[in-house]
Amino acid sequence: MTAGRRPLPEWAKKLKGTLRKNRQNPQAPDPVKKKPSPPRWLPPKEKKIFRQLVKKVDEQGYASKSHEEMLTLAALRLAEVERFTETLDEKGYTYEATGSTGQKILKERPERVMRAEAAKHAQALLAEFGLSPSSMGKVKAPGKKQPKSEWEGFGG
Repeated sequence: MTAGRRPLPEWAKKLKGTLRKNRQNPQAPDPVKKKPSPPRWLPPKEKKIFRQLVKKVDEQGYASKSHEEMLTLAALRLAEVERFTETLDEKGYTYEATGSTGQKILKERPERVMRAEAAKHAQALLAEFGLSPSSMGKVKAPGKKQPKSEWEGFGG
């Protein structure tokens, strides 16, 4: 695995306004224009989250059937975060156990760690689609005009 940031896909560079012809891969596949749909096997809660994600990505102008698997993973992880949060709200963040010498000890619930892991993975997946505040600022919405610079035409 290489160090550093992963390269942005061309559709993201195009939306961001940084796509350069000399750095384009002319053989790169174009995303399928058809909107993604949730897989049949996806449980109802995850399907609802999937559809919410598709709506958000579609509003930004780049919903594609090509991204179906990534959106499915994001929906699964977000549903896990929700489930673990519900468990923690219901049972608390700790539980009492008996130590090896018979004493009572307080332990952290494993759901807290699992939720943190799912949230971290979900955050990374959402950032791939420009659905985090920092990544959203890096994407230019289709049809949105670039504001004119006060320096436009200067020195030219």
